[in-house]
Amino acid sequence: GGATGVRAEIYALLGEAYRAEGQLGELVKILEAETGQDTQRLALLGGLYEETGAVDKAIATYRKVLAADSRAIDVRIRLVHLLQTAGALDEAVKEYEALIKAAPSNPDFVFELSETLVARDERDKALKLLTDLEARAQGEPETLAAIADFYERSEEKAKAMKVSVSGSPCARASR
Repeated sequence: GGATGVRAEIYALLGEAYRAEGQLGELVKILEAETGQDTQRLALLGGLYEETGAVDKAIATYRKVLAADSRAIDVRIRLVHLLQTAGALDEAVKEYEALIKAAPSNPDFVFELSETLVARDERDKALKLLTDLEARAQGEPETLAAIADFYERSEEKAKAMKVSVSGSPCARASR
């Protein structure tokens, strides 16, 4: 609730102050010395680990946050991007799937998972995700345009054309 938001702001300001003074290492030590599972503190600590290049510690810390609060979407996004950067695509896919469950109405996560699946040579699975998204996105021209663009980049010209036509103003007006 409100207290969580205030704590998040305080931690963000704390991070900015230490960053401005070039003292991130000192802030990391302070945050590491604190105990408990305060997800806001742990999220800041994970971000500081990430910023200072301690990727393994960042991943472990983000996982602690998500164990305490599976709906921490911003932390899950950071974890996914770290896993991708580290080349841990299998783990990144699992986290994307959890992200889509936590925020099913956000098509960006479906696109990012689809890109990751294509990178893993799982094109058919990526196209299935997009077909499912397409069914849910009727009447949402921005999402349909993004799906058409993805199909275009994936050499799926016929699907791209079909989605482009279904999302056009003329098609919507005839419904």
